[in-house]
Amino acid sequence: MKYFHTLSHCNLKKRTTKHSIGSLLALVAAFVLPELPNSIHPVAVFGKLMQRLEDNIYPHEENADPVKDKIYLATEETHSDRSKPLGDWRKTARSYEKVAALAGMMQVGCLHVTGHVRDPAKNTSHLDYPSHGSLKYLGIAYNLVGTLSSAALGYLIDNISSLGGTVLSLEVAAGPNALYKIASEISHELENGDIDQARKKVGALVSRDTASLQADDILRASIESVAENTVDAITAPLLYAIIGGPAGVLTYRAINTLDAMVGYRNNRYGEFGWFSARLDDIANWLPARITVIAVALTRPLMSIDIIRQANLQGSKHPSPNAGRVEAAFAYTLGIKLGGVNSYHGKTMERPVVGGGNEPNELDVDRVIRLSRIASIISAFLIIVGVAALSCLRSCRHNEDYRDTNDRF
Repeated sequence: MKYFHTLSHCNLKKRTTKHSIGSLLALVAAFVLPELPNSIHPVAVFGKLMQRLEDNIYPHEENADPVKDKIYLATEETHSDRSKPLGDWRKTARSYEKVAALAGMMQVGCLHVTGHVRDPAKNTSHLDYPSHGSLKYLGIAYNLVGTLSSAALGYLIDNISSLGGTVLSLEVAAGPNALYKIASEISHELENGDIDQARKKVGALVSRDTASLQADDILRASIESVAENTVDAITAPLLYAIIGGPAGVLTYRAINTLDAMVGYRNNRYGEFGWFSARLDDIANWLPARITVIAVALTRPLMSIDIIRQANLQGSKHPSPNAGRVEAAFAYTLGIKLGGVNSYHGKTMERPVVGGGNEPNELDVDRVIRLSRIASIISAFLIIVGVAALSCLRSCRHNEDYRDTNDRF
């Protein structure tokens, strides 16, 4: 028994080491290699699979207004801005087939658990519209399809190659280059006076209404998106890759993507997307705070003040994570973020965070540079933290081993 316990402990240390090395290599690759086009990017395939499942288990009501379904409830929206996911994982066609097959099998389970069955008398390919009371349970089952499928795929990849699988999974899940590229292009369009192109491009980053945004609003939206996506696209995937390998990072990416798809508190998704939104909040809780610390460490003389202001100002934000990160970036850069946003015709006011002047075109390059530096510091903090926990585990293992030998 002692032999197997020791062997298991050694294998865990080796696998964690491979995950850490693979994560560092993938982080470098993510900053250097370009993103795949959206037409062939795995996030699009994953999204289509989950959208098809949603359409089957939770169809739109007959004669429903799709625009009305998307209207945000100003008093209930929990996130500052649903930034669109910029990175996902490159799976093979065979992997997608497995995910689709598993989704189909779990769909049947969803129907039985929630009581939604096809009506043979109607001879229709759609389900009866689910009752309001069961939508939350249906949303939980829907979310588990994506997250568990991704976790299973990551586990298979990890067993094939921990190091290579971690590099591949994280290099795909972390998508900083696309984020930085779009933000830079927005800044250049505004410098050239082409506000229409700037509005069009900022729409690729945020979910707020962009048709009537002015230059200052476009700059603020792009800077806020870079700040928030530093967590979603870099820190969080890196953390879960190091502690969980391919299974960890793919599961996180599924959670984050599903939140972007259904994690809204509006007419359609208030109940159905509740679990996806809460799960994303939980998954990003630690990465967001690591990012705040990393941003603060870029200004050593201001670190404590930055962390204090991020917690003070960010706590007023509806999101438990985004507000603190935006406040840390804004206070470090000496600019103001937050204010009035419009979502599908509904005006929502966010607390102003940071301090100083309104952002300008030069601040886009500054926030990108800060995001890069903070990402490197975050990687260092995560690796040091995991190494410290591993040492504590080793010390406890050695003490238990000595106590066992003393008894004999």
